[in-house]
Amino acid sequence: MQSSGAGSLGSLRDRNRRQLVDALRQRGSASRADLARLTGLSRSTVSTLVADLQASGLVVERQDADRPPPQQQQGRPPTLLTLDRSAGLVLGIDFGHDQVHVAIADLSRTILAERVKALDVDHAARER
Repeated sequence: MQSSGAGSLGSLRDRNRRQLVDALRQRGSASRADLARLTGLSRSTVSTLVADLQASGLVVERQDADRPPPQQQQGRPPTLLTLDRSAGLVLGIDFGHDQVHVAIADLSRTILAERVKALDVDHAARER
């Protein structure tokens, strides 16, 4: 029987999945072997979680344009994984001293829209 507490198998799986997504978010792309090294998870755990993330549409495989031609490679080239840019958006808000900066980006870190609004530093928050 599986418990729903903090140490449950489900919460461990969620934590490991978040580790993989965070590693891909930070690096942009990585192979399964890279993800295992970066996260400390076993290769089999990474493969299982990547399959789950692919099934949910969050992670996709991609071709690496920087990869050398096949005759220059030794062994099978790694399959690179990346977050699917169309799987969601990220909103960032920076409240500065005299301005607010808002940006929206896709999961590949491409900024889709942004706006900066100047603020009067003497303006009270409750005033309209």
